[in-house]
Amino acid sequence: MTIALIAHDSKKELMVQFCTAYCRILSQHKLVATGTTGKLIAEATGLQVQRFLAGVQGGDQQIASRIACNEIDLLIFFRDPLSPKPHEPSDHDLLRLCDVHNIPFATNIATAEALIRGVERGDFVTIVGKSGSGKSTLLHLIGGLDYPTSGEVWIDNECITNMNEEDLSAFRRRKIGFIFQAFNLVPSLNVWENIILPIGLDDRKPDMVYLKEIIELLGLSEKLNNLPNTLSGGQQQRVAIARALATKPAIVLADEPTGNLDSKTSDEVMALLKTSAMKYEQTLIVITHNEDIAQM
Repeated sequence: MTIALIAHDSKKELMVQFCTAYCRILSQHKLVATGTTGKLIAEATGLQVQRFLAGVQGGDQQIASRIACNEIDLLIFFRDPLSPKPHEPSDHDLLRLCDVHNIPFATNIATAEALIRGVERGDFVTIVGKSGSGKSTLLHLIGGLDYPTSGEVWIDNECITNMNEEDLSAFRRRKIGFIFQAFNLVPSLNVWENIILPIGLDDRKPDMVYLKEIIELLGLSEKLNNLPNTLSGGQQQRVAIARALATKPAIVLADEPTGNLDSKTSDEVMALLKTSAMKYEQTLIVITHNEDIAQM
């Protein structure tokens, strides 16, 4: 993601403090900034910042042109709304441009924190709530199974909201892994065939080294020729996890993955899910009503 950073003179110190606090997250993205702001951030944090210096076009105008070309994914603009100096960037023009091109922006610390602290690769997030509170609906929106009435859903730097059904189906197969409470294994296929099913649907060859790693991690090496009805509930859920991870997804969505399991097996499945998500840097979002899982 490309993040543009702009600050009026009276807010430059605040911008430096913000970038220092969120240095780890910002280091994972491409940063661009107006000249002096970029210099101060780089000196204070060691972050790599592309600086747009004054020339035929000022730094803010160069950022504006990139916003107009959809080359900026997020604008953080700490401004002085009460007494801006004549030479400082116009917040009205830049923010209007972001509105026109659907670029998210932040003009204060609270909003900037909310945008920057979006779910990152390797994060483990639990969504807890009562039945009927919308947990599964949210998961379906994130996974592209339902369409939002307003707003957009972005995954791995791609907006999935406006994709046609064919492109969305391909995106789901390649970038999203689903784990359901009911396992949803194909009963006529053995364990190995179930695991590689989404890869075959996408007409790709399986990465045998990667799949062997997953299968060993999940303890399924001796069960590859078994049909699902010969497995315990915990083993079936492990197969579902392996299938979800097989395509190397950016995000794994699990809807009550331990709902049909006893407490001991539930703990084992959640531990395996967390271990695999960290190992392969995959974001894991789990829907649950179990407070113990939420605290893991």
